[in-house]
Amino acid sequence: MASPKTPQAQFDMHSFFPPYPPSPSSSATTSTATSSFFPYPPLSPEPHANMHPHRFPPYPSPPPLNAGTQILALLNNNNNTNNSSINNFGSSIIIANNSCQRMAKGRHVSGDCVAYDVDVRVEGEREPMQLEVTPITKYGSDPELVLGRQIAVNTHYIVYGLKGGNVRVLNLNTASRALFRGHAKRVTDMVFFADDVHLLATVSVEGRVYVWKICEGPDEEDKPQITGDVVFAIQFLGESKGDYVHPRLCWHCNKQDVLVVATGKCVLRIDTAKADKGEGFSAEMPRRCSVDRLIDGVQLVGKHDGEVTDISFCQWTITRLVSASTDGTIKIWEDGKAGALATLKPHGGQPVNSAKFLTAPHQAGHIILVTAGPLNKEVKIWSSASEEGWLLPGDVESWKCTQTLAFRSSVEAQVEEAFFNQTVALSQAGLLLFANAKKNAIYSVHLDYGANPMATRMDYIGEFTVTMPILSFTGTTEPPGGHMVKLYCVQTLAIQQYALDLCQCLPPPTESVEDSDSGVSRDASIADLNGSRLGAFPFPNSASKPSYSEVA
Repeated sequence: MASPKTPQAQFDMHSFFPPYPPSPSSSATTSTATSSFFPYPPLSPEPHANMHPHRFPPYPSPPPLNAGTQILALLNNNNNTNNSSINNFGSSIIIANNSCQRMAKGRHVSGDCVAYDVDVRVEGEREPMQLEVTPITKYGSDPELVLGRQIAVNTHYIVYGLKGGNVRVLNLNTASRALFRGHAKRVTDMVFFADDVHLLATVSVEGRVYVWKICEGPDEEDKPQITGDVVFAIQFLGESKGDYVHPRLCWHCNKQDVLVVATGKCVLRIDTAKADKGEGFSAEMPRRCSVDRLIDGVQLVGKHDGEVTDISFCQWTITRLVSASTDGTIKIWEDGKAGALATLKPHGGQPVNSAKFLTAPHQAGHIILVTAGPLNKEVKIWSSASEEGWLLPGDVESWKCTQTLAFRSSVEAQVEEAFFNQTVALSQAGLLLFANAKKNAIYSVHLDYGANPMATRMDYIGEFTVTMPILSFTGTTEPPGGHMVKLYCVQTLAIQQYALDLCQCLPPPTESVEDSDSGVSRDASIADLNGSRLGAFPFPNSASKPSYSEVA
């Protein structure tokens, strides 16, 4: 039988965040008081970022990333913080070692339509396991629930947005840090070109797009210093005088000089090599470009009737791009061609928050499309009706929804009180990850890719808890193709890393489920999970829209 979970306190963005521990009146003891709460002092203000003209300094690449929690020790060593505070913090926050022996039981799922009630446990399930956490640094910016990536990570650096459009860069190996200035308002999206390439693209609500080349070398005192070279800077100007709601961007899969940017209702392709040949630019004075009169090197891919919420290139068929919008549609585009190849309404006309192509590992032509509706609480898998998924058809009829997963809550009457899911897709690991800020929870959804795209199914859901709401996150598998997933999170009080062992996210063999003490067989679990068709699920009304952030 299903039983309700222990109810959790309602999430309130203002009352939930506890204030930092009060500091004594003496300023000399402020850092000591603070370090009892976090094992590092607050980051000191940095001078204006070291940004130079379009020229790459001859600095060597930083050393490779060390394993473990070295960054935390480095941060403390750099700031002369004693080890006792580290131990105190670790004992209060690091809950358990993520071994497969202690993994929480998840749920097998099957069928074309699956419902997962986050407030109910089926018989034999354990309470969600709290993930092991490693604090990286304190986060003091204004926390908001918004779409988009507020954090980016590659093999050497972790980058996240701060107040007023500033961007913090932190070396994961040496703990060197820098502050990049240029954006005037909140950064809404950021992404590295590749794990081993230190090109970072950022975009903010005022329509500014920057490409930074992150370099590192010795300063005058022979200490490591991070510098940000502005490779490209442009500001898009729309018809209205206000800010864009939520600009997004993504890199071309194999061209370092090509970006796709979504500003308002427009999807734009930027060839930075061509656009760079015009008038000059700087971090303070980016090139200006009206979306109605595009400059050389900037091409209009197409438009939606509502704000664009997500864009994604297909990593194997590198000419295909998908965009999602609040107008309830996704559009599939061919790079270099005018007009959309296909337009679908994947969630019944409701706003689409996410759309991403995924490629199965070791199967280059095995491609699926994953979409998510309002609040990322309804997820659908789409594939070509042909077994040859690499065709990625351009006609609507050839795209078929093969499975739907809907997160729902039996406790909260209003769906907005139960969910605000951020999502990350790790195609090589076969995982879809959802971080629910309203429940302090992470849901891992395993993908069984099957023999062909039409056979791909979500077959197992694991649930884990975290120490505080996740506002944005990204994930990597370490080593690449390995068994450990590291989640780097922007949370309400800190930037933190969580460790998730892949074995906790994989469905156990059917035999072990049937022979367990719980007595819950695979079929019994499925019976509790497969609810009515999607028309019976409680969705917000048409007036309810995703929570976007418009910065004044």
